[in-house]
Amino acid sequence: MGTWGTGIFENDTAADWVYGLKPAKRSLFGKAKGDPFSYPMAAISCVLNAEDWIESSECDECLAAAECLAAAMGNPMPPSVYAENIPKWLGSLAGKVPSEEQLISARTAVSRVRDDAKSETNL
Repeated sequence: MGTWGTGIFENDTAADWVYGLKPAKRSLFGKAKGDPFSYPMAAISCVLNAEDWIESSECDECLAAAECLAAAMGNPMPPSVYAENIPKWLGSLAGKVPSEEQLISARTAVSRVRDDAKSETNL
């Protein structure tokens, strides 16, 4: 795995994860189809469902997903983000924001990632 900085998206795993982030699909009437947060929530759930040790790749993807949810809530993205997928995904949300339950899950997962006794990521 390559890492070129200390930012959330400054490693190969997070950069690869971002390329899987696709704009929300729309119905014929312009409304979002499905849950546009399902891809980020899958990475977050992976950390939440880990029984013991959380591998670095899972940590990196979870942190990237949590950052995307934060951006959907209006928080600015870190300046090191280069992938155009994130602005396209954000633009496709049309004002939709993550649910309170999704945000709580993201916060809990980030806390697990930050726990040195349970994860391979050192924050």
